Amino acid sequence: SADDVIYAGTFSGSGSVNFSQDILLAKYSGTTGLPVWSQTFGTAASDVMQRVAVNQATGYIAATGACGTGINFGGGVLTGSGVFLAFFAPDGTYSLAKAFQSSTAGPDNFGSGISRDASNNIYITGKVISPVSFDGVNSLLGSNNYFIASFTDAGIYRWAKRASGATSVGNSLSIDPSGHILTTGSIANAVVYFDGVTGSACSATTPSGTTAPFVIQYTP
Repeated sequence: SADDVIYAGTFSGSGSVNFSQDILLAKYSGTTGLPVWSQTFGTAASDVMQRVAVNQATGYIAATGACGTGINFGGGVLTGSGVFLAFFAPDGTYSLAKAFQSSTAGPDNFGSGISRDASNNIYITGKVISPVSFDGVNSLLGSNNYFIASFTDAGIYRWAKRASGATSVGNSLSIDPSGHILTTGSIANAVVYFDGVTGSACSATTPSGTTAPFVIQYTP
C-alpha cells in the first residue's frame, strides 16, 4: 500500500559474501510494521545501497549506491562496479540494473542520493574518482568529483554532469514543485567547477585545508 516502508541499507556477518558488507533491501507494512519481503545482494567487495525513490503510481523502486565487481541484482551479473542504478517491482523482484563502468570499485565511486521528478525521471548524485560512463559510450574524466546523472523511469540515459577541480561530493538531491533539481554536498581545499568546465562561473571555492557545504540548482 501507499503507507508501506521501503528500507535500504547494509549488513555483514552471517549470510553475507565472505563476511563482507552486503546490501539489504526490504519492505515493511505501513499498517502493522511487519516485514513484507526482503532481498540481499553482495560481492566479495563492500556493497551498499544508499537511497531509494519509489514511483508512487506504480510502486516500482529505484535505488542507488556502490557495488563491487560481479554484483547480481536478479537479472545476471553486471559489467562494471562502483555507482549503480537498480529497479525493483513492488514485490521486490528484479526489473532492471546498471553498474556504471569505472576502474575502481566502491566505496570510492558511489551513488548517495536519488530522486524522481513529476514525470518519474530519475536523478542520482554522489562521487566518482575514476573515469565513469553513464551512457555506455562516453567517459567523464576527473578525480574525486561530484556528479549528477538523469535517466528515465525505464533506466534510459538522459544526461550527466561531472564536476572538475578540487574534491567534491554530492550527498542528496530533491525536486521542487517547478521541476528544479537541487543537490547538496561538500567541497574541499580549492575551487570546484560544477559543470566540469574550468574557469566557468558555475563554481565555488573553499580555502585549502577546509571543507564547506554547497547547494546547487539545475533547471528542469
